[in-house]
Amino acid sequence: MKKGTSYLLAVLTIALLGSCVESSKKYKDLKLQNATLAATNKDKNEELNNLLAELDELAAGVHAIREAENLLVAETKEAIAATGSKSKQQMSQLMSDVNALTGAIKTYRTQLARVSGDPRYPQSDQLNKLVAELQRELDRANKRIQELTKALEGMQEELALKTEELGQLTATVEELNTLTKEQAESIAEKDKVIYSGYYIIGTKKELKAANVIAKGGWFADPIVSPQAQKASGFQMLEDIRVNKSIPLDCKSAKVLSAHPKDSYALDKDPANNLLTLNIRDETAFWKQTKYVIIMK
Repeated sequence: MKKGTSYLLAVLTIALLGSCVESSKKYKDLKLQNATLAATNKDKNEELNNLLAELDELAAGVHAIREAENLLVAETKEAIAATGSKSKQQMSQLMSDVNALTGAIKTYRTQLARVSGDPRYPQSDQLNKLVAELQRELDRANKRIQELTKALEGMQEELALKTEELGQLTATVEELNTLTKEQAESIAEKDKVIYSGYYIIGTKKELKAANVIAKGGWFADPIVSPQAQKASGFQMLEDIRVNKSIPLDCKSAKVLSAHPKDSYALDKDPANNLLTLNIRDETAFWKQTKYVIIMK
């Protein structure tokens, strides 16, 4: 009985002492310090995770730069192989893509320097190796982009030169076309003068009123007036090399102007008995005069 009482007393004493310790200020301070350390450790873990996540993002970005760079290299090689077929707009787009990639490399360089220089950055051989590899990759990409930029600038200069040459050639062609047109118009005008004939048909009274004929003798035919060619009643017969007929629309007529008799004929249409002047020898017919005067 005494033994059991002693055990119970010991347990109560320990419990009482524990209660006193928990209620002491020192214990409370230690407990608060432990909670603070746990919270600080949690914050540091979160910061470390954020840094690692940013490194992962940087690695993914650098990988994307390599893919974009490879694509630009292929497009630039294609452009170099066919410079003449690339337009100014296409070349400008290539240069714009290169400039965009240059800007991305600069941004990732700045971001990598900030992360590796962060005091919270853990000093780990593996992480340091990763940062060094990313830095080398950015340096290599930047060097390649500089080479592409130089190549594209050369191509732009070549394209500008070809554009200028093409402009000069176009101007020359336009000048030649204008000159050819003017010459053609000049030739057409000369042909019009050379190969145009004129004719007038009228009664004796009408021809006289038009100052085309002058009065002849009592029994002679009227004679052509020296001023006949200045009369306004003539009609044009375009291209006498082709037009070899003049419809007279009358049943009797006489050619008063100087044309060889055997160079033409006055043919009658059986259907209506109306005459047509048909030129048989245009060279002989038009040799003396280009003005045909017909009295009906």
